Amino acid sequence: MKRAHLSIIKNVYIAIAVCIIVSTTILFWYYYPDNWYLWNLPFSLIGLGIMIYVCGRSSLNVTLSARKFHTFLFVIPIIVFFVQILIAFYYPFRYDSDLLVVKETAMYISEHHTLGKHYDYFQSFPNNLNITLTCSILYHFFRSWEVVTLFGALLVNISSVLTCLIVRHYSKSNTTAFISLIVSEFILSFTFIAYPPYTHNFGIIFPILQVYIYTLPLEHRLKAVLLFASVAIGALMKVTTLVPFIGIAVIEIFKITNMHRFRRALGYAFFFMAIYGCAHLFQNIVWKEVGYVENTAKKNNISYFFLLGQSTDSGGRCDGKYAALASTLNVEKEQKDSIFVTLAKENIRERGFLGNVKFYIGKLCMCWGDSSFSSYKISCKNPQMQKYLRVYTVPRQILWYFILIMLFLTPLKHKGKNLALLYLCIIGVTFYLLLFEAESRYIFMFAPLVLSLSIIGAHETLAQYKKSFLEKHHSMETKTPIT
Repeated sequence: MKRAHLSIIKNVYIAIAVCIIVSTTILFWYYYPDNWYLWNLPFSLIGLGIMIYVCGRSSLNVTLSARKFHTFLFVIPIIVFFVQILIAFYYPFRYDSDLLVVKETAMYISEHHTLGKHYDYFQSFPNNLNITLTCSILYHFFRSWEVVTLFGALLVNISSVLTCLIVRHYSKSNTTAFISLIVSEFILSFTFIAYPPYTHNFGIIFPILQVYIYTLPLEHRLKAVLLFASVAIGALMKVTTLVPFIGIAVIEIFKITNMHRFRRALGYAFFFMAIYGCAHLFQNIVWKEVGYVENTAKKNNISYFFLLGQSTDSGGRCDGKYAALASTLNVEKEQKDSIFVTLAKENIRERGFLGNVKFYIGKLCMCWGDSSFSSYKISCKNPQMQKYLRVYTVPRQILWYFILIMLFLTPLKHKGKNLALLYLCIIGVTFYLLLFEAESRYIFMFAPLVLSLSIIGAHETLAQYKKSFLEKHHSMETKTPIT
């Protein structure tokens, strides 16, 4: 009976995998014909079949004791951390663009306590100032940029642990949680975007931490303090870390059924505003210490990123033409915003209905389909390491296909536990990518949430198939006459 059950599950999942991967790969080939997605198709199909079979059989038929689970939860991240040390200290990263600005400015601030030659850059992009200051503090303390690099990678490692704990919370399965830890560590902790210090790896811990805190069985006030603190710090690092908190707020608003809950929610709202305000006040004090004074005529606001996200020529990525325009404009904030919004609307209008459909599908394929999270842009001076990067891409992409497929199969309810928050996070990120500047690296911060929801979905869907099969088999046995 077990063999028949596993055979049905394997055939159903492989059929679904083939359909989705073939159609997805065709889309990739259509939009990005020069990339490696097409030749990766046969490897992905084979890998998916193996992955589905192994995960299904392990999570449903193998029991991992709590003691072994906690041992693995302690040992595996430590092993990964030692590998991260080797990568951080011996992988010759090449820094350019924003990464180079952050590195050079962080070192300069550590020595001279002022912004230095990149002052004009931060006038346009103050959103990268806090990550620069964080790196500067770490560099000043450790006097080693490799340690700063390792610190960002460590946060990615910790995010994998939180992913595992969230999966265990919802699935109630040590084995499924263990699988999620292995998959998460493999995809995230060895992806090279995890190493050069930037908002992506320093910010990755905050979305998953917000969800983890929300699932903890803590007293309401303590949970609120921990949640609001993580939200405030995360938002200063990168504003998109607010996505899970917005989802939490939506869920809590729908829970308001009487005046008592309304008053409590209102109190928490004021409490959060106080914490968020204090965080911004502290930020402004630190900015003033390094000599930063905001110039609204030079600052690029949300309208600028909206314009980049609607650029037809760049496919919704950073457009050099509009970036050059933004650097030459010397007008007040309201006028600059008006110009950017007008240009964005012109792009939308000129594309037409079908053109917009093609444009937005292309953005989503580009963002969600690349398991490297744009790390191909991080070049390597060592040819042997570059070869390793290309080889590592294949199994990582196989796993990523599997994860994306499972997202569509995850039930909204799981044993009475509402997964709406994880769904709201994925929907929120998707809308953000459709509206604003889009790159696959923007998925990286939310990849732990994607992994959590996907692996919970794989576990629950396999369990439902098993239950359905057993019920059907039992029904057939009861109907069979005894001879």
